[in-house]
Amino acid sequence: MIKKSYFSGKLLKYWAFWVFNLFLTLFLCSCTSEREQSLPVSQMLQRSTGTYTDYIGIGARIAVQAGGVYGDVARNVFQSASTPEYVGIADMLEALRMGRVDAALLGHSYIRQLVDSGMYPDFDYLWVPREVYVNEAASVFHNEELRDKYNEWFRGIAADGTWDEIVNRWIGVPLPNQEDIPRFELTGENGTLRLVDTGNYPPLTYLDANNEPVGYDVEMASRFALHMGMNVEFTMMAYESIIPHILSAGADMSSATLDITAERSESVLFGDPIVITQAVLIVPKSQTPVNAVQDYTYFAGKDIAVITGAITYGTVEQIGANTVYYSDASAAAEDVRRGRVDGYISALSTTRVMAADLGRDIFVAVEVPKEIFGGQVGGISNDQAVIDRFNIFILIIQSY
Repeated sequence: MIKKSYFSGKLLKYWAFWVFNLFLTLFLCSCTSEREQSLPVSQMLQRSTGTYTDYIGIGARIAVQAGGVYGDVARNVFQSASTPEYVGIADMLEALRMGRVDAALLGHSYIRQLVDSGMYPDFDYLWVPREVYVNEAASVFHNEELRDKYNEWFRGIAADGTWDEIVNRWIGVPLPNQEDIPRFELTGENGTLRLVDTGNYPPLTYLDANNEPVGYDVEMASRFALHMGMNVEFTMMAYESIIPHILSAGADMSSATLDITAERSESVLFGDPIVITQAVLIVPKSQTPVNAVQDYTYFAGKDIAVITGAITYGTVEQIGANTVYYSDASAAAEDVRRGRVDGYISALSTTRVMAADLGRDIFVAVEVPKEIFGGQVGGISNDQAVIDRFNIFILIIQSY
């Protein structure tokens, strides 16, 4: 079939055309691919977020920090199918957001900062009760003499209420303003206390506006140095490097607190525990699995992204969904991924490429029937012979 169209005042002819269907691309931030999905996980995802017990014994993939104790908690408490390890918390949470894991497990001291950052509105936080698990962490020391002096000092500030004051300033609350962070005049008459930390885990340790280390770890270490009449020297390094560095006499102690385990205690000198935390399971708020979306009617009443100027806005209205306009597809896809809109409507070819590029484990294409919308596109030419040859070519390939 040949079609004619006018363009720039000149007669042009379509040399071929084809009919295409529209598809909706839906971001499912908590689902897994069909290859990875087990029946218990998919059943769990159809429920509301619930409590931490919903994730026990279902074969979930639970992300944990490398070098910590929470891998054992995931395996022993939740019977997780796997426990992928991540060095940084941001990397771990991005894996959760992208659907590569089903949940992430952290100590509660980090949770308030995650919530206050506003970066993770699509997550819920499920607290594991103290009677199920409590984690204790402490500083690590190179020699017993320094460890014993630290423990004596710590028990004193625990008894007089100073420790409670420090905890209440840093743990489970918003980070203090710059002017509210305590500063200490350290004399250094008895030398320098060499400390190691990570420098990037608020509220325990981070760099302030002046690029100086601050946080719970830093205040505790600075107060101890003040008590000892010493100055402080901080060296920042990866979490997993701290113990080997202290054992090799590269530092006197860690201001960073490390999880106390029976295995570590055989070779490491821990001080008294100064960070006692509950475990928190971080899970996506959106729990719609791929197999829950049977057809386009799922999107009735939901928000669908449409590129401004595209003819697909009428289809959104026919579906009964709400139109949200975007100027480019990448922004629309990102908002689908983040759950700000429920879907993005475009042609089949576009959605297939998008799903392949962004991950088929978190996007699914849902067909909109031709009865609701069908479009026609084709090439154009002034040469009727070219049109005829191309149409014959189309007929040939359609016959295969």
